[in-house]
Amino acid sequence: MYDVYQEICDFYFLKRLMCPDMPLSIQLAARKIMDYYAPQLARQIFDYTFAACMGEARHAYKRVEEPIYVDYFDDVLMDYGYPPSRDSVYRKCEHYDPENCLVVLIELFENYKWEDAYGGDSWGNIAQQAYKYLRGELTDEIYIDIAVDLHHNGGVYLDKGYIIYLGDPEAFQDFLDYKAQFDILKDEWDYMAYVSEPVGKLIRNIPHVKVNSSEKTILNGFEYRPVEYGTKVIEIKEIEDITPIAKNVVVPEVSERW
Repeated sequence: MYDVYQEICDFYFLKRLMCPDMPLSIQLAARKIMDYYAPQLARQIFDYTFAACMGEARHAYKRVEEPIYVDYFDDVLMDYGYPPSRDSVYRKCEHYDPENCLVVLIELFENYKWEDAYGGDSWGNIAQQAYKYLRGELTDEIYIDIAVDLHHNGGVYLDKGYIIYLGDPEAFQDFLDYKAQFDILKDEWDYMAYVSEPVGKLIRNIPHVKVNSSEKTILNGFEYRPVEYGTKVIEIKEIEDITPIAKNVVVPEVSERW
């Protein structure tokens, strides 16, 4: 897994190096790196996002007012038992079709009444942006820029520890706060702590820029391998319609869910 904060520092350094006030040779070199880098980082974030949304959906059977569940619930419980963990859902995600699933997940998050700390509009927006990216409505760079700022009910959403991880959530939130207040493509460069070697080579002659070396990044040779997805689909179903899941697995009665 990659520390997403380090990856995002590379992304915004490259954006800065492509600005018109940079020497043309630097702009062109940064553009070349970005063309290689952005598709990998965007896909990495997409794969993480799809898994995170599927993981959040497992709470529907208990945290949505209506008596519903998402039918991959059966698939997970058959192999991993009850209660379903986020990791057990992650292990199943590659068997599902993201385009179909994201449509259902958007409906699930936006059209049902969730407890405050689960699902709801924040996750609906996260799923919406992933769906737009999958459909080609967002470029790689625009999707990355949007995803960086997304939050779930408990904070930044890039913190679930699958495919990517967030090593220092507080530092990352400080970065987001800075990004919200200032134009990070024009102001000081102090907000970013890490840079990979290819980007570092481009900025070494820029005065007053101090960065730390980041070894495990896409641009330092750790090429991202996208998830290869299957064709399974999901549906939102009534709890009373739940299928036999696995021997000796007990699912709470509707009356026990609240």
